[in-house]
Amino acid sequence: GEIYVADSWNHRVRKLTPVMAAPVQVEPLIAIRVVHAASLVTGPIAPGQLVTILGAGLGTALSLADAQVLFDGTPTPVLSVQDDQIQVQAPYGIARQTATVIEVQVRQSPRGRVSTPVTAAAPGLFTLAQGKGPALAVNEDGTLNTDQNPAARGSAVVLYATGEGVSKLPVAVSVGGFPAEVVFAGAASGFPGLMQVNLRLPSASMPSGVLPLTLTVGTITSQPGVTLAVN
Repeated sequence: GEIYVADSWNHRVRKLTPVMAAPVQVEPLIAIRVVHAASLVTGPIAPGQLVTILGAGLGTALSLADAQVLFDGTPTPVLSVQDDQIQVQAPYGIARQTATVIEVQVRQSPRGRVSTPVTAAAPGLFTLAQGKGPALAVNEDGTLNTDQNPAARGSAVVLYATGEGVSKLPVAVSVGGFPAEVVFAGAASGFPGLMQVNLRLPSASMPSGVLPLTLTVGTITSQPGVTLAVN
């Protein structure tokens, strides 16, 4: 295992002896899952969408500085870290791809890796509980929409979503099967990846009660089971 080098210019023989380095301890990769940050369902993601990466013990005792998420080898900003999840915004650079490889690194060491399909739009509505039930909606008077505090027919309501993509696809909202007037649909100021939808409810013919709510971007609809209270 030793090497002798004859150095004729300096009239020396140099001996090289190998040194056994301590083996590098590499943590095994854990299984991770990528879900929609609003609907919490697994599926294709859209450019600019907020996504949540789930994995057992993934973010335990971590800070934002400890965790890094890469899309196809390129880092993207980490928005939040919790015990079993990390939230990021998908980069807009994946727009022309059919899939992207997402890798989670902890203190620059790979921790998990998964390939996820990419789509033009993947709208999902934020709700008050785990992607279903009452939508995270604000009534015209600035109060939260709930069963006990419904929005009046004909009034304005603000919804929050993510997954609209980068293309200027048409946006539509249906409440109880009735189309609502979309006054504004675009980025929410100061919140990367968050989509704000301002709408006006129909003033007549629409029933009152807890009604199903659907957001459509292009031909893709948001998750089922989301509701809006209307009076």
